[in-house]
Amino acid sequence: MTKHIGILTAGGDSPGLNAAIRGAGKAAQGHYGMQMIGFLDGFRGLVDNRFKRLEGETLSGILTRGGTILGTSRDKPHRMLFGGKVQDMTDVIVDNYHANHLDTLICIGGGTQKNKRVFGLVIDFGTSQSPKSTRPLTTYLCPSRPGHPALRNNFASSLLLRTWLPMTGRRVRRPTLFSLWRKARRENSAASRLLGSTSLRFALHGWQRALKLLEKGLNIITLPKTIDNDVGLTDVTFGFDTALGIATDAIDRLHSTAHSHHRIIVVEIMGHRAGWLALGAGIAGGADVILLPEIPYDLEVVADAIRKRSRSGKNFSIVAVAEGALPTDKASMVREAEQRKLNAANKKEKKDAKEDLAQLNQEYANHTVLLSRQLEQMTGLESRVTILGHLQRGGTPSAADRLLATRLSTACADLISQDHFGVMVAARGDDAVAVPLEDVAGNKKLVPQDHPWVVSAQRVGTCLGMSE
Repeated sequence: MTKHIGILTAGGDSPGLNAAIRGAGKAAQGHYGMQMIGFLDGFRGLVDNRFKRLEGETLSGILTRGGTILGTSRDKPHRMLFGGKVQDMTDVIVDNYHANHLDTLICIGGGTQKNKRVFGLVIDFGTSQSPKSTRPLTTYLCPSRPGHPALRNNFASSLLLRTWLPMTGRRVRRPTLFSLWRKARRENSAASRLLGSTSLRFALHGWQRALKLLEKGLNIITLPKTIDNDVGLTDVTFGFDTALGIATDAIDRLHSTAHSHHRIIVVEIMGHRAGWLALGAGIAGGADVILLPEIPYDLEVVADAIRKRSRSGKNFSIVAVAEGALPTDKASMVREAEQRKLNAANKKEKKDAKEDLAQLNQEYANHTVLLSRQLEQMTGLESRVTILGHLQRGGTPSAADRLLATRLSTACADLISQDHFGVMVAARGDDAVAVPLEDVAGNKKLVPQDHPWVVSAQRVGTCLGMSE
């Protein structure tokens, strides 16, 4: 029987999307005799049931094109503006999936889509080392709010604590707990009665949309795309190599003007949470200072590094800064607000924390310009700012990204032919590996301070904004 595949591109656009659409389509149709349709504008198109048939002529000539022929959007299925108000459109998505007789849905998306739209975030469920099953469930799951009314079901506490006892005291992903809960449900028929309980809904609130999709039989496969390269359990995401080349080329070009005018050039590179792009481009482009979201910087350390260059006769400096990089004081304030939001015991506390976060983000919206002014004042050198912005997302994808997208998307067609679903197709060396979505979700790949790239940058004398 012919299989029917749906495919969509969600989240920010990325070089290599069309190569992935082409690879999946050609392999599925030409090699396996499947049929494929592409939903327009991400999940919005799936809700509206707007699609195009992806046949030979449609897939021809798109390998080298940037962007996506399907269009994309950042709409979240469970929080979509529809009919003038924000609604949960998950059931509509499920209905359209079945109305089009789909056997699987390929979601090509990066960190946001897999971490939020499908499964949720990483959270810390407590540090108790010797739990007793008579204590409330939330004593172990959410120590900051042990009396939450949604978690006073003793039967639920007893059952779930027995299931989760081995995980207590460690950092646990909600999808991991979901797997354990499903095991408990299989082994204890009474657990099935918990499906609609307030206790279970509270414990799973961050990703209950995935529960609905999985319970209603949707088969999902994802591909890792993002220029940020921050998706866990894959060596690399497609889009990263192209953006890395663009950012490196920009730094190369800025060297000549910085040298000619004896200036500091501060170049902002994309990367709100993860600094892979700024780090890689900074090293490859020979930046003198690299500032990352993962390593809060000391402004005095940065200024001192530039002054040392001046004293040694080097009359210019290139500062590569990720858009999410923060000075140490601001970073601590953001962490404190995020922690208050996570530990909020009620809606008011959560709202207050969110407002504080929004205020902090607003105050630091133009931080690269502020950094440039501060360095000019502290060093006496003229400073200029270049913000690359969406330039890094556009243009023809690199050969490496076309190759990676084709490899992963054709492997995706192989998995569909084998009825292997619920996975992300990850790059591992020269292989394409199926990784369970439960393991990928919330697994954001950030730059560790001991990463070889960081060590290499330090070895060549690059300042990372921290004291040695």
